[in-house]
Amino acid sequence: MAMVLAALGSMFSQAMAAATTAGTFLASNAGTIGTALAAGGTVYSGISQYQASKAEAKQLKAKGDNEFAKSQREADRRRRETQVLLSRANAVAAASGAGATDASVMATKEKIQAEGDNNAMLDMYNGLVNRSDLYREAATTKASGRSKLFSSIIDAGSTVYSDIARRNRESQSGDAYVY
Repeated sequence: MAMVLAALGSMFSQAMAAATTAGTFLASNAGTIGTALAAGGTVYSGISQYQASKAEAKQLKAKGDNEFAKSQREADRRRRETQVLLSRANAVAAASGAGATDASVMATKEKIQAEGDNNAMLDMYNGLVNRSDLYREAATTKASGRSKLFSSIIDAGSTVYSDIARRNRESQSGDAYVY
């Protein structure tokens, strides 16, 4: 859209200069109008890029939250799986004639529990890391969009300033300002 506005400003400026005489109001202000349209297009482009970066950052945060929720579900699944394994260990111990409190059975169950807890915590950690990474990417994306917005404002100001400086140089040298 900004490129279209800039092109329209340029075409408008050229068309006005060609269609009118140098002494008319529009011809004398066509360059100013074209510069204003180009500057407006530049700022509009920056605003559009900033809005897009905010939307992308919001999506990245949502994806991070989904990754964390997924890790919580996976950790819960691992905990349930651990409980099933412990129940199975008790059943096998009872069927073999050993008691559930036998030292070797207790050691096996402790290992199963420790491994299950470790796996569940690892799933949670991975989810937290993924969410953190996506949040960081969202912040970077938003900062990049903000930077593009400020850059577009500076570029627009530069365009206007360059036009004013050129007009001053031409008016001091006595040359007519024509597009």
